[in-house]
Amino acid sequence: MGGTDSTTISELYRADPVGTGLLVFGPVVVAVVQLANSLVNGLSLAVAVPFAVVLLAFAALLAQHQAAMHRTRELRATVDLGAVSRLDRR
Repeated sequence: MGGTDSTTISELYRADPVGTGLLVFGPVVVAVVQLANSLVNGLSLAVAVPFAVVLLAFAALLAQHQAAMHRTRELRATVDLGAVSRLDRR
């Protein structure tokens, strides 16, 4: 299922800044804040570190999903433009 097309985070951010910010950067911020909260309040890192790792993995999956959605939107736009240009030639 792996593809050769790679979409960068900056491309995703330019295309959909709100969605990318919430879905990709949001979990990363929550993970960092949770680790800082554990350190400041003297809580066990045995819970905070796995929580942060899971959130970072979740953010990576969300980034892949955002990239796939971005590529799908670009493909649909290309196909729609191709259909319009074929109609113009008739």
